[in-house]
Parts: sequence; C-alpha cells; structure tokens
Amino acid sequence: MKKNFVLLTIYQIISVLVPFITTPYISKTLKPAGVGLASYVITIANYFVICAQLGTTSVGQRHVAFCQDNKDERNKYFWSVEFLSIATTIASLLAYIIYILFFAKNKMLGFLCIPLIVSVLFDVSWLFMGMEDMSKVVIRNLLIKAVNIICIFLLIKDADDVNKYVLLTSSLNLVSALSMWPLTHKYIYNVRIDLKITKELFFQTLQVFIPVFATSIYQNFDKIMIVKLTGSIVENGYYEQTAKLISMLNVFNIAVGTTMGPRFAYCYKENKSGDLNELLYKGISYCAMISMLLFAGSFGCIKVIQPWFFGQDFLSTVQLVKAYSFRFIATEFSSILSVYLINTMRQSKLIYSQIFALIVNVALNALLIPRIASIGAVVASVIAEYIVAAYILYCLKEDISIRKLIIDNWRYYVAAIVVLHVSTFLGNRLSGGIFHTFFLIGTSTVVYVCVLLMLKDKVLIELINDLSVQ
Repeated sequence: MKKNFVLLTIYQIISVLVPFITTPYISKTLKPAGVGLASYVITIANYFVICAQLGTTSVGQRHVAFCQDNKDERNKYFWSVEFLSIATTIASLLAYIIYILFFAKNKMLGFLCIPLIVSVLFDVSWLFMGMEDMSKVVIRNLLIKAVNIICIFLLIKDADDVNKYVLLTSSLNLVSALSMWPLTHKYIYNVRIDLKITKELFFQTLQVFIPVFATSIYQNFDKIMIVKLTGSIVENGYYEQTAKLISMLNVFNIAVGTTMGPRFAYCYKENKSGDLNELLYKGISYCAMISMLLFAGSFGCIKVIQPWFFGQDFLSTVQLVKAYSFRFIATEFSSILSVYLINTMRQSKLIYSQIFALIVNVALNALLIPRIASIGAVVASVIAEYIVAAYILYCLKEDISIRKLIIDNWRYYVAAIVVLHVSTFLGNRLSGGIFHTFFLIGTSTVVYVCVLLMLKDKVLIELINDLSVQ
C-alpha cells in the first residue's frame, strides 16, 4: 500500500503541474466566455456520464478487492459489472441524444461530448485499482496527459476553438479507457456473466449512485445555475477556473482515498477490524496533513498565482479562490470517510448526507447567485461540503473518537496557521509571476514541514522514512 501511495502521490504532483502549463494558455486563448461555454456543455454531459456509471466503478473496485485471492470469483464479478455497465451506458447515451435533439441550445457541442459517455463503457481502471495495481493506471494517465498537452497547444489557437477543445477533452477520455483493455488478461479470462450477481450488483450500485449523483449536483449544478440565474457565461467562466484550481489541488486527498479504498475493502472482507480501524485513523491524518497545507497555501498564494495563471480577464478569481479554499478543511474528513463507508458496505449512510447537502446547496444557490453571482455559488458549495463532513462524522461516532482525532491532528492546524500568515505576508509583497509563485509555494511547504517536524508529527516522520527507504 505504501508503494501505491508514493506512486499515486508522484502522479498527483504531476497532475497538478500539468494545469500550470495548460490552464494559463486556455484562459488567455478561449477567454472567460469560451471557458464558461465549454464548462457549461461538459457539465451537462457529465451528469449523463454519472448515470452511465451508476456506481459501477466503486462497486466493481470493491468486489475486485474482495476477490484479490480468488481469480474465478474475480472474473465472474468483473464480467457481471461490465455487463451492467454496458446496459447503463447505452441507456444513458440514448437519453443524452434525446436531450441534444430536443433541449440543447448548442447541438454541435452536445454531440462532441458523446465520446465522454461512451468512455464509461470501456473504462476498466477499477479492476486495476481493486487489485492495488496502480502502476498501470498511473502510466496510462501520464501518457494521456502528455498527449493532451501537445494537442492543446497544436489545436487550440483562438477563442473560436471551443468546439476543438470540447472534442479533445471528450475523445481523450475514450482513448484513455480503451488503452487499458490489452492489460486486463493478467486478472481476467473468458467472458462469464452471472445474471443473479448482476441483479445484486444493480441494487448495490444504486446505493452508491444516489450519493455520487447528489454530490455531483451540488458540486457542478451551480455552474448551470450561474448561467440560468445571471444569464452570464462570463461569470460561469470565473467560477469554472476557480473550481478547476481547487479540484486540481484536491487530487492529493483523492490519492489517499484511491490508495486506501481497496485495503479498506480487503480488511473488511477478512474481518480484520483492528487493521481497518488503524487504517482509518491513518487515512484521516494523511488527508488532514494535506488539506491544511492546501487551505493555507491556496488562500495565501492566489494573489501571486492569478496574474499569470488565469490572466487579467480573470481578476475576480482571487476572492473566489480565497473563499473556496475553506472547503479543504471539510474535505480532510469527507473524502476519506466516504471511501471508507463505500468499501465497508455502508454506502447507504452517504445518501442522507448528500441529499441534505444537495437541498441546502440548491437553496443557497437560488438565494445567493442572483445577488452576488459566482461568489454565491462558492459559498453554497463550501457550506454543503461541511454538512457532508459533519453528518458522516456523526454516522461514524461508533468507529471514530473525536478526542483521538484532535490528539492526532492538532499539529496540522497549528502549522496551517503559521503558513497562512507567512504566505499572506509574502503574497502581498511579491509580484505575480511563475518564479514568485513557485518560490512562494516552496517556501510555504518548507515552513509547513518544518513546523510539523518541530512538533514531532508521527505521520510525516513515518512518511519521510518510507520515502527514504524507497
């Protein structure tokens, strides 16, 4: 597991660095209106993607993890999940085509998003994640990112290239999914579909689908509401770039969940409750360590990042990012605990938290967006994330001691306060530019690590020792 965590951490660092290359170019080339239009169309298509997935990715990964040591069972579950995926993708694709023909204003852009939905049919990355074979997925993703960078600079030349940008984004997802199939022979063999298992899996995927869909609505529906309530694609462009930056940084938390998910499932299946509980606390500590640095760093560094990263057309993103950075404090719990619940067969507990967060988010969006535009959507999204985190912590009160969480993680809050002051002080005095950005990020990270070492944080010391051994 440690090898996978290190591997995924390196990959996520590269994933963060890539947008530092492409985002400034896209922002300046497509302008706020182009970015907003592409975001609006892709967001709608992504809802049909989620319907096509129907939770099969999480459920498939979990059952593969359950069957790591049984190839026959693994093969049977793989093909049953894949058969279910075929059915849900076809249904979702037909629904999307109906939407384009009868409701979409920009039909051309809508059709260009079709490969995005089709890619769900061929995505088998969950097989490798369940087997904890992260290297193949990481290498695949790195190659796709390299191709993406090259194509963006070769094909996207001016504000009229929105169609090309949408097609590129959509088609690369399909290419990425197809590229994994030649590697599946190590873990699966001839087609063997068990319709009884498929039926059982369908009801399990529904339990995962509801919270995932609700999460997607309160994280993405705000983009649609911004356009509908303000009539401004430009405001959506501001929000899109802000959300993209925060999501880009949050991939480090996702790496923790991706790494630990299969191990949670395996320990749960083998009834290793002691190991499972230890993993849970360690996962929370990893996420807390990452999240508090991201919160302090993004809040303090954005004034230096904005001029070159987004460009002068996106001045509004400074305040948006500062407000959105508070979301990291909540995601230190919600991200890893959601993975824990799904992989210990308690995904039903997610449903109520996500539905309640969705209701609050939509209501706040309706109240705030007409008054303060995109900043209203940011406030609504942050509050929704805190609701999810609070409810999940309440649901897991039998598994988690709040007192232990405070004892284990207080150092990260202290270190974040120090970094917040340092990064804000330096950020107000440095001019915007790539050199000053990386200087400020590097300085903030070094200060954070030094404070944690001074406070003798066990998780960081253990991680450094593991990296030195590697």
